[in-house]
Amino acid sequence: MAPAILACDLGGWQVISVWVKRYGRRVTHVGSGLWWGSLEGSDLSTLVTAAGRAGFSEVSATPAMYFAARAQGHTDAMLAALVAESGVTVPVIDPLLRGLPGACPAANVGRRWRSTFEYDEDDCHRAADALGSTVINLAHFLGSPTCFGALVEAIGAITERAVRRGRAIAVEAMPEGSIPDLATATAIVRAVASAGCGLTVDTWHWWRSGGDDAEIVDLASGEVFVLQLSDAPAKVRASGTEPPMRDRLLPGAGAIPLTDVLRRVRNNNPLVHVGLEVFDTSAIDRTVDERATAALGALRALEARAAALG
Repeated sequence: MAPAILACDLGGWQVISVWVKRYGRRVTHVGSGLWWGSLEGSDLSTLVTAAGRAGFSEVSATPAMYFAARAQGHTDAMLAALVAESGVTVPVIDPLLRGLPGACPAANVGRRWRSTFEYDEDDCHRAADALGSTVINLAHFLGSPTCFGALVEAIGAITERAVRRGRAIAVEAMPEGSIPDLATATAIVRAVASAGCGLTVDTWHWWRSGGDDAEIVDLASGEVFVLQLSDAPAKVRASGTEPPMRDRLLPGAGAIPLTDVLRRVRNNNPLVHVGLEVFDTSAIDRTVDERATAALGALRALEARAAALG
């Protein structure tokens, strides 16, 4: 049976109470998300059920995860029922890489990331239709040098088509590509000039690109659609495409000023989708429940620190 969801706005924080009948408990949270990278290697069923058991309200999913589930025999109706039964939603499909100018061909990508390059815009919308997703996250990861105007034109057209389908596009900056930092992503969003085009702020990529606090302070109200949280040591800051480490840390274990970032992004958009995106190969041997529980604890502690500052 699907959970009953009650949403209200309390002091600028989106508070959602979910009665998850399957697990017999009530969970009150502030838009807490477990993004797919935090349980890297899990299939869609494992991700949503582990997130629900831990007490998360949202997950992100790749189009590859959706198509793998279909190949395993799940229908769209079965997947929708699974998501509802787990007590989570899937607001974000991530990522859309294929089809952008300068996009890296999937055949040229290593095995770890290859599946994220194999699905195009229509595939992302098909997954979003099935899972009830309202945002598609777009990036230029590993893309070849591409002029600003070509990216604006392409992302503008993608946004226009998404809006016609009742969906938004979030642009994520990554040092590996022609949207290397938040300033460039912001300039693209403003050039597209559509209410359906906003930003994904990923703290790992933001930190690697220099982590300039003014970039977040100066964002226009409502410009951030998605916040992806992870931590990193000070030595990762401004390391660009050659960070001294590749694994990310849970919030509180590094030097990124995540409390300030969370407060500022929530002030920018109280209804922003907030999710932990902690790629960590050292955690692969732990159970998904252990990883999800640790992630929720770190997120709760971060939220508490942010709330204490008002």
